[in-house]
Amino acid sequence: MPPLKVAIIGGGPSGFYVASRLLHLLPKSDFRVHIYDRLWAPHGLVRYGVAPDHPEVKNCTNKFDEVASDPRVQFFGNVNVGHDPRLDYHSLPLSLHALFPYYTHLVFATGAPRPKILPLSRFPRSSFYISALDLVHWYTMHPDSKYSECSPIPHDTRHISLIGHGNVSLDIARLLFTSPSRLSHLDIPSRVTKKLGETWETLKHISIIGRRGPKEMRFTAKELREMLKLEDASLDPIPATTLDDALRGNGDAEGGGLSRQQQRLIRLLKEGSQTATPKQKTFSIDFWRNPVAFNLRHPTEHPRVELDLEETKLDTSGGAVGTGTIGKHNTDLVVGSLGYESDPSIFESSSSLIGPFPWYDSVVGKMRTAPAGGRVLTPDGHIVRNVYASGWAGRGARGVLAGTILDANDVAFAVVEDWAEQHGGKENWGNGEDEVGSHTPKIPLGQTPLAAISPAGDLDGVPHAVEAGLLRGSVVPYKAWLTIEGEERRRGRGEKERERMAWEDVQSVLKKLKTP
Repeated sequence: MPPLKVAIIGGGPSGFYVASRLLHLLPKSDFRVHIYDRLWAPHGLVRYGVAPDHPEVKNCTNKFDEVASDPRVQFFGNVNVGHDPRLDYHSLPLSLHALFPYYTHLVFATGAPRPKILPLSRFPRSSFYISALDLVHWYTMHPDSKYSECSPIPHDTRHISLIGHGNVSLDIARLLFTSPSRLSHLDIPSRVTKKLGETWETLKHISIIGRRGPKEMRFTAKELREMLKLEDASLDPIPATTLDDALRGNGDAEGGGLSRQQQRLIRLLKEGSQTATPKQKTFSIDFWRNPVAFNLRHPTEHPRVELDLEETKLDTSGGAVGTGTIGKHNTDLVVGSLGYESDPSIFESSSSLIGPFPWYDSVVGKMRTAPAGGRVLTPDGHIVRNVYASGWAGRGARGVLAGTILDANDVAFAVVEDWAEQHGGKENWGNGEDEVGSHTPKIPLGQTPLAAISPAGDLDGVPHAVEAGLLRGSVVPYKAWLTIEGEERRRGRGEKERERMAWEDVQSVLKKLKTP
């Protein structure tokens, strides 16, 4: 059979789990997987999204190290595939067109890196209205962070309003209400820890606001329980009627009642409201409120911002609609945490011969995929042969790591299944274990821009720009990443997991690697 050579765009959990499953499905085959990432560091949200006080979630990187050690897998960090190079000055720009001749299959595992924001017409971006991603990028030292030298939280902030009832809101609130002494050993840059300490001294209250009710919360029980057990902050009691009304929906979830997860969350809130001991710092979880206007007061006075919150209710389709009743809400900083969507810019590159790639669905903020196997679809519903989307890129920004693993397994199975069926060798692959069962859906096949049979160069061949980047040290292979990681851990001096480095520091480490 012709060789299988897969390019995976995105070196986060989804990309590495796809590679891992391919190795599992083809244990004796001589194929190749090349993982490209725009950032110089691998692991995506595991490095740049997991809450610093949840280090156990990062244990999956041991598995990724194992995957990268297989000679059939290569990682190329700091390669900016498809994105506008003006947005990223130090990574190597590479068009999708440059990849196509070198690979037989292409997997997008680019995640959902763009935050959904409140309408800019009513909520202009300012120092007092930021996205949750601004904060997460800051405290994880993401290369895209706009706050490398300062804090996104204005000085002397006393009240913060988080818009959105998801885990990211709880992560941020929990971190902001954790005392500096308990932050010092965590994987947070030292300069950020110092600024968080300054915020902790002045911050008194956090409002977590959602436009729906208790039944529609998107928290996990673990995250909510941690919030309710904070040593230095307590929950403002929620009116019993609000929670009791939600619990009356108890019953079969499929019949419109509450799921076990919903029941658990509501009961946690009810118990937390009843047993809360007032503390110096407080937080509230506010339901049935939707921000409709942002009014900036004097920036040196408190409160700095006045929000108009409209009371809401659910319509017959389950959507939140306004009732027309408006209330005033005073705060110092508004943080939007409304979810995330994939970045369409990777598909917008154009060429006089090929043009842009219509694989992104702007309505749902993700790639357009078939029901099984992550196979990418054209707008008219045809499968783009040998092109796939895994993880949040294909199913949207929802779910936790376990779901990402299942999805990656399904995509990997589809890749191998399609490769085998196209070349008549299905009986020659697999390891005899249970199959994920993606199975090619009955959808018409379209054309593919990828190599039809034999990729350019040999199995290890890469685009010339990537090869040149490796030689001059601007492209970061996994072996170099392990050296960088070792240096970060050394800088932690045993007092914390690591001290993260900026690209300038990374370059000095890479130069030492190239010096004989």
